[in-house]
Amino acid sequence: MQTDEGVVSTLDFLVGALHALLCAGDLGFRDRSGRAPQTAPIREMAENLTQGCVRTDGAWLAGFHFNNALARLAAVYERALKIASGRRVRGAKQKAIVTDALARYAAWNCTAWSCTNIDEVYDEVNNLKHDPAGLYKGRKVEFDNAVRATDELLVLLEAWNSAGRP
Repeated sequence: MQTDEGVVSTLDFLVGALHALLCAGDLGFRDRSGRAPQTAPIREMAENLTQGCVRTDGAWLAGFHFNNALARLAAVYERALKIASGRRVRGAKQKAIVTDALARYAAWNCTAWSCTNIDEVYDEVNNLKHDPAGLYKGRKVEFDNAVRATDELLVLLEAWNSAGRP
């Protein structure tokens, strides 16, 4: 695994996601599913930044780290699927990559890969990226989902490694 640049880079991104999750937890991140962002704190944060005041604690920064973790987990998911499926080229169709990765995992382990949490993270990040309203309608993924998603990714990568890195 240490000589595979794609895997090393992917693991580096995953470690960054774990770091961001730990920072979110240390800063007291609280799940607020179903709650829209408020305008006043956003305005206050923007005004502080224009004056060079960078936040080093509080709920906003905890959420910042959590969002960072989710974005990284979604990227690791795409990368891990490409690694597991053997389809590492750019432009490969996501559906084919997922199908191949799931089939390979099942062949390696004689069981289906559980990816419910990482699927939810991936969907939420894509909504955040592509929907102009972002998370205004509220978050669906909670902290525990992100932790379980991390585990699901590790299970897939470990299965790939144990199968001899096909």
